[in-house]
Amino acid sequence: MQPLDALLYFYYGGMVYVGLKQYRKASDFFSLAISAPAQALSAVVIEAHRKYVLVSLLLEGQVAALPKYTSGFIQRQLKGINQNYLDFAKAYQTHKQDALKESYAKNLQDFTKVCCCLFFVCHGFPLISPPPFFVFQDKNAGLAAQVVESLYRRNILRLTQTYVTLSLADIATSAQLPGPKQAEEYLLRMVSAGHCPSPTFSYLSPHFFACFHFYQIEDGMIHAKIDQKEGMVSFQSNPEQYNTNQTMQKLDGHLKATSALGNRVDELQKKIALSSTYVVRVTQADKAAAPYDEAELDGPSDKHLAHGGVQLQ
Repeated sequence: MQPLDALLYFYYGGMVYVGLKQYRKASDFFSLAISAPAQALSAVVIEAHRKYVLVSLLLEGQVAALPKYTSGFIQRQLKGINQNYLDFAKAYQTHKQDALKESYAKNLQDFTKVCCCLFFVCHGFPLISPPPFFVFQDKNAGLAAQVVESLYRRNILRLTQTYVTLSLADIATSAQLPGPKQAEEYLLRMVSAGHCPSPTFSYLSPHFFACFHFYQIEDGMIHAKIDQKEGMVSFQSNPEQYNTNQTMQKLDGHLKATSALGNRVDELQKKIALSSTYVVRVTQADKAAAPYDEAELDGPSDKHLAHGGVQLQ
């Protein structure tokens, strides 16, 4: 197994998690590829960093800091090479759709460019005059488009930190949506219909317009009720009391998984401690770090003691 194999494992694993929309795991995998010990920049790391920036925006609304043990040299190189992605992230953090869309249009060519470097580096082909049928296409344009769309939801989420009740028109204005209808559509797309208190009420039911219906935002961070008749939205605290059987089953599953992970770590530690290779390397390291002569550990010689502490020549 070569270092490149590990980088590719984390890179492709991150791409799989992006496809499954498990962005937290995808971020972790890309981070491991970027922070791997290295003395030179790899094409795999460059691509992993590009996707790491976009996934971080989807998750947190900003580029997450890399682990402290990431090489400073690698980080400086990435900032220079992927500056367009970092500029896109800065536009996202302004919370302005116009600025973000302008940055997206400006960098669209980079997001969709054909990148041969990664494929040829991974497969040992020379980068000069590569065969035209071996092409690795960077498909970050779709991920970047998801980031642009997510800013609407991010702006709606920010409203809950300031307001308790807000009209659909005000939500549309603050989230920079075209109008109240679009704001309502976004809210309805963000809610989980399974949390409606009465399954007999449908969206077109007359009861819907005469009463409040409770909806839970899909990411679990927002809870709201919508008065369709008045066009008002009230943001609420989490109604979950964590006293159901489902909650206990989930908690029990996490405890079992944690216990199994602890047992696995203990087994690996014992296996390493009994490894002859590990013991030899630790012994050699201790000897190299010892500031004294090993002969001094045995104490004074018999001749030294027999002559009153005077060493014979």
